[in-house]
Amino acid sequence: MLIATWNVNSLNARMEHLKEFLKSVDIIALQETKVEDDKFPEKIFNDMGFNCVYKGEKGYNGVAILSKFEIDSVERDFDWIERGQKRILMVEIKGIKLLNAYFPHGRNIGSPYYEYKIEFIEKLADYLKDFMDDRLIIMGDFNVAMENKDVYAPDILQYSIGFSERERKALKKLYEIGFVDIFRMFNNEAKQYTWWDYRANSFKRNAGMRIDYIWATNKIAKNFKNCFIEKEMRAKPKPSDHAPVVAEIEI
Repeated sequence: MLIATWNVNSLNARMEHLKEFLKSVDIIALQETKVEDDKFPEKIFNDMGFNCVYKGEKGYNGVAILSKFEIDSVERDFDWIERGQKRILMVEIKGIKLLNAYFPHGRNIGSPYYEYKIEFIEKLADYLKDFMDDRLIIMGDFNVAMENKDVYAPDILQYSIGFSERERKALKKLYEIGFVDIFRMFNNEAKQYTWWDYRANSFKRNAGMRIDYIWATNKIAKNFKNCFIEKEMRAKPKPSDHAPVVAEIEI
């Protein structure tokens, strides 16, 4: 079974790319859909054989999970973490809990948006620590690169949003409650990124950051067979600024 996470940076803008990509996966977690629930194109995905759960808002944020398998349960209420924004969904599929999260960007270090981001990560860690004995996978756009090898210029970017010390420490604490970084199970090389700025020819220069993840608890991590970044989707005309992360899992 192939599962994926992808920040599409507008579902409507990336629909044709997504329909093409869906031919090769069984479950996908989408972030930054930017679509209100009453306008979510569920029928398009149903016709392709996918069940859908989603929550969104006009022009901002928004998450969705599409699955070729039956979705056995859905949890949408994470408002004590999200504070009115649409950023987290959790489902259960074939006995596996899947949490899709779109972490806040934070805008500027020290701003109220930055404090919201740190609080978001801390509250999510507090919530998830009770699931470490479960078959749990969390995936999404975490908007933080955790290690030096996850960014193209660590010495410079340590003073920038997405790689500042407090963000990295907060994400590391979340990770250390008991997760395995599935991509790093199969690839320890540097310069492996999932996001590239639209500006300054960043993609062609490979000046990026690895901020999109698939993490799993030990109880399910052993079932993964591969994980890779699908850079072809970032190379297309009018792409999202993120590439999907794809993992193969045996269930």
